[in-house]
Amino acid sequence: MKTTFKTKLHDTLTTLVAQREHWENGVYKQANAELYAILEQCAGIYAQLKEDKAHARAFNALAEELGITFNKGTSLALRDMPKSW
Repeated sequence: MKTTFKTKLHDTLTTLVAQREHWENGVYKQANAELYAILEQCAGIYAQLKEDKAHARAFNALAEELGITFNKGTSLALRDMPKSW
């Protein structure tokens, strides 16, 4: 009876490992690629905002207009991140 359990457990764990590897190389890898593309755009915007205070003020005004709120102490770099994060 223990042998049957061990065999089933082995098969289940082997399947789970294969599923994780499939996920890592598929959906997870694609999601990370998309995330880093978004972050790259944020970094570009941040560089522009940091370069010119007028741009930073324009960003803050636009964020307010769009209803995007920040804590008083939120850094400019974090304000540039998408709201849902």
